Amino acid sequence: MKGIICDCCEDIFFLTKEKKVCKCGRSSGKYVDNRNAIISGYAIPFGIDTNAIPLLKYGYITETNLFRIKLPCHSIKIGIIE
Repeated sequence: MKGIICDCCEDIFFLTKEKKVCKCGRSSGKYVDNRNAIISGYAIPFGIDTNAIPLLKYGYITETNLFRIKLPCHSIKIGIIE
C-alpha cells in the first residue's frame, strides 16, 4: 500500500483510486490501477507491507513494515493528476 507525506505541511495519507490532496494543497496523489500510482507537488512517497496492516491496531509496525519509496520508481509516476 502506498501513501505520501507532503514536504510542506507534513500531511500524511494513503493513496486510493480517488485523487487526494494534502492540507496545504501542494501535494497530491492517487492509484491509477491496483499497483501503480501518480503523485505531484512536494509528495514524498512511502509504502507499507500489506501483510502488516492487521498489525497496525496492535502497534506492531516496525521499519521493516513501513518504508520510504525512492524515486524514480517503476510503480510511481510524477505528473499532473486529473
